[in-house]
Amino acid sequence: QQVVNEIHRVLAPGGTLLLSAPSIFPRDSEYDRWRFFPAAYRSLMSQFSDLEILAEGGTVAGFMRTTAVFARTSARYDALRLALDLTFVPVLNALGALGDKILGARDGTFTVNYSVRARK
Repeated sequence: QQVVNEIHRVLAPGGTLLLSAPSIFPRDSEYDRWRFFPAAYRSLMSQFSDLEILAEGGTVAGFMRTTAVFARTSARYDALRLALDLTFVPVLNALGALGDKILGARDGTFTVNYSVRARK
């Protein structure tokens, strides 16, 4: 909260804060404020006059990104991580985006990040 308060203090009147932070676990409650879900952003940014919160990807993309992170962090060798980065990870990201587009799954139930725009 102190960081957000300081950003609000130094931001010019009418200025805009753009923020993205992780929320890599499925949301199990609308009132979860500690994993950077929309309720947490609304609480942290309450002194801003205008707030917009958007899920970065939907359920399929969230699952695919989580799978990619797991695969990459499980790889023991740099060469394997590089190979995953150049092959497997882009394929998973593309499949996630395609799956979200086909299913229209953008409700934020399972997303890995949220983007926030807050205006002072």
